[in-house]
Amino acid sequence: SEMLKEKYYDTAVQSVKRRFVLAHLVKQLDLTLEKEAIDAAYNEVARIEEKPVDEIEDYYNKNKVPFQILKQSLLEGKVIEHILSINEVKEVKDQGGSSC
Repeated sequence: SEMLKEKYYDTAVQSVKRRFVLAHLVKQLDLTLEKEAIDAAYNEVARIEEKPVDEIEDYYNKNKVPFQILKQSLLEGKVIEHILSINEVKEVKDQGGSSC
């Protein structure tokens, strides 16, 4: 048990920090979700779970914690999309030089 704690501690800390930063950015950017985005998520979950969309939607409507987790995940995705849209990402080829 102690070995597992040591092995996954840093990963857990980084995950919590990442989620905290993304949640802060969701608020700062005042991001919201359109009904279409939530419906698309329901459709994706239904496809993966091989269940009817109505059953998935009903589950999330009755279980607020899983719904909040889904919603937060979708909003975090919007933050990442926003960051990528305002920053140009360039692929740099290795020039064969030494790295610092």
